Amino acid sequence: MAYMRAGPSFYVQGGKVVRQKNDYAISPQLYALDISISWATDSPPWTALTAGPTYNLYNGVTSPDNKTLTTLFQEQTTQLLVNQYSLETNTWKYSFVGVNENLRGIRPVLDPTSGLIYIQGQQNMIILDPRTMSIQPYPIAKTTMPSRSFPGAVYHPGRKSILYLGGFSPEGVFEARTYVTEYMIAANSWGVFATTGSLPTPRADHCMTINEDGSKIIVFGGRIPYANTTTVTTFTGTLYVLDVATATWTVGMGSDPRLYMACTIVGDQFIAWGGFDGINTTDGPPIIYSLTTGNWTKTYTAPAYYANGTRPGGGLASPPSNPSSEQDSSKLVAILGGTLGSICVLAFAAVFYLLHKRRADNAQYKALTQQRILSQIEMLNKPSSSSFDNNPSTSSSPLPRSSAPTTARATIDVSRPTSQYDPIVIKPDIRNPQHGGDRSHTIDYDPINYIQANPHPVFQSNLGGVFFVPQVSSYHYPVMATATQSPGVGPVYVQSPYTQTVLMQPVGFDTRHQQQQQQQQQQGSAK
Repeated sequence: MAYMRAGPSFYVQGGKVVRQKNDYAISPQLYALDISISWATDSPPWTALTAGPTYNLYNGVTSPDNKTLTTLFQEQTTQLLVNQYSLETNTWKYSFVGVNENLRGIRPVLDPTSGLIYIQGQQNMIILDPRTMSIQPYPIAKTTMPSRSFPGAVYHPGRKSILYLGGFSPEGVFEARTYVTEYMIAANSWGVFATTGSLPTPRADHCMTINEDGSKIIVFGGRIPYANTTTVTTFTGTLYVLDVATATWTVGMGSDPRLYMACTIVGDQFIAWGGFDGINTTDGPPIIYSLTTGNWTKTYTAPAYYANGTRPGGGLASPPSNPSSEQDSSKLVAILGGTLGSICVLAFAAVFYLLHKRRADNAQYKALTQQRILSQIEMLNKPSSSSFDNNPSTSSSPLPRSSAPTTARATIDVSRPTSQYDPIVIKPDIRNPQHGGDRSHTIDYDPINYIQANPHPVFQSNLGGVFFVPQVSSYHYPVMATATQSPGVGPVYVQSPYTQTVLMQPVGFDTRHQQQQQQQQQQGSAK
């Protein structure tokens, strides 16, 4: 499945759902996990959004302004599908660009300073501009990335580079050693980021993520070589933490085996969800690992910068300020306090003046009124030779004409969201993640044979026919999804035409093929 982080939410989209032996479906679901508030792992705040493309074996990135999610998938060898979801309108836009190499299972990385997406292939580093849908390939030397199929990759904000770890060769062979390959964006050059300590074992299909300030990188789970072989694989739940400043790896507390999961780091908490354990699609809520305590925990605690209203940018959050900025903030608070105090004194003086003037005006009004009454009595007592003036001039009024403008109350457009992360047309339906039904196990097929021999299967008769049809549902339950690279058989790759929330729910098998086999067997028995 694709996973992305945008400001106060963590998003998962698509993926493969395993239900029974040889039974699976590809989901178009899109869900947002609120990471701006605290919650227990048994009640995570998921929100269903408009379903997107029906894919697995792919990933995505978030635009620097946190307004667009972009997922990338290679449906054909010469086409790379670019699917863009707007967080403001809750709608999808579908495009594609031409490519000339196999990019299945890619790990795209966004450069938040330029908005460009970097896609590492076997032959080229492909740079995609999602605003113009233009690409620029740069050749990669064969010795640079010999074993980087299905790797992990992160952007480092301090080094302005992309770090890669893990993967295997196009022939499905793991290297015996683990090392970090670094791509320097500005120089368009490659190198090795040398590390020490307890290095991770060689692996692929793992989770690799970085924290907000780039000080820590976590590598978790994945597919690893079995025993002393380089081609036979098994699965792992080991966790490794890289301290970037010292370039030192340490071993963290592991978990159950898991691969193809979604993951991120928020503050000092590593969050992982979904995945595959080698037998079943992984059930259950998110799991959380504390970098501070080194233990797995049942509670997610939102960082203080969310409570203060800070909105992280470019998929990364802004950590609390350092001591020097805190001192500057204290000075600023003192200045603001003095300014506000002066304003309060002036306001009090203005109120006192207005009250005093009002009393003086009232006294003047009474005096003028009495004088006017006496004048009218005197005029009534005088013999009149002309008519009275029933239209006195404005200047005869005891009170001056007001020249102050009326106060207009500003209008509020309630149809507009109060934040760029509050979709306009969404009625949130928050549910606990639930799996797609009873599950037993699935077969782990050779990923290399699958990719090289039949990268785009549409129908496999040995699974009994077509597995799912679109079905609109008013209930939005997230289902466990995985981006497995080795299904053994291919899904029906369908580009989602839906603009409303539509889930590809497994509704049973098309058993016509099985019925034909049974009829043939019966006819053979009759003969």
